[in-house]
Amino acid sequence: MVVFKKSALGIAIRGVAVAGVTSLSLMLPMAASATTVSILQDGGFEDPSLILPSALRLSWTSAVYGKWAVGDPMAAVGAVNGITPLAGTAMMLFSATSGSSSDVYQIVDVSAYAAQIDAGLVTVTATASYNSSSANSVGLSIERYASAPTSFAGYSALAGGVNLFSVDGDKSTWQQFSLSNIVVTAGTRYLEFGMDSPTSVPQSYADEASLVLTINDGNSVPEPATLAVLMAGCIGLLRARRK
Repeated sequence: MVVFKKSALGIAIRGVAVAGVTSLSLMLPMAASATTVSILQDGGFEDPSLILPSALRLSWTSAVYGKWAVGDPMAAVGAVNGITPLAGTAMMLFSATSGSSSDVYQIVDVSAYAAQIDAGLVTVTATASYNSSSANSVGLSIERYASAPTSFAGYSALAGGVNLFSVDGDKSTWQQFSLSNIVVTAGTRYLEFGMDSPTSVPQSYADEASLVLTINDGNSVPEPATLAVLMAGCIGLLRARRK
């Protein structure tokens, strides 16, 4: 009997030679097989056709989904106030000057993934980069809807909120913030990605926003490192058997 063990990795390989036949008994750490899907449109604010010019909170239609529906005034701008877009030629300026914060959002239809969402197999990660002419706090949020929204009402929060992250006011650098691996609640059919900045700091900017779904297909596969160790163990087993 030849026994190979890698207890630190949780792997056991046992080889038993019987009449020239070797059997292997394996206990392998398994990793879920998953697919990632980027579902936010125009996260770099480069396409004017995807930035709607007026507040639509009271008159949404399906034509709004997948576009930047402006809750408060905003604009896509190039380099300005000593700040250069993180990527491309445009960035988003929070330009509201009244109220407590300047909010911008996009609603995404995720009903195509309903079966996986309801089975608890889907998580979502929201990311955005911010810059500002002075230090302040910015927000990032993910909301959910159980059916197609027709107003700002009817959502429930998955994660995030206002004033979550601190921007340092250094115009030469962008700061990236994320809400990572948030479980998408069963029954969710639409997600809302939101960003905000205090109206007291009108020169705040966002760029390179993203909303990514991770969809676990319910199957498991051996982790890559495990496979490498397994192959090395099998090679060693064959060598030992020859001896």
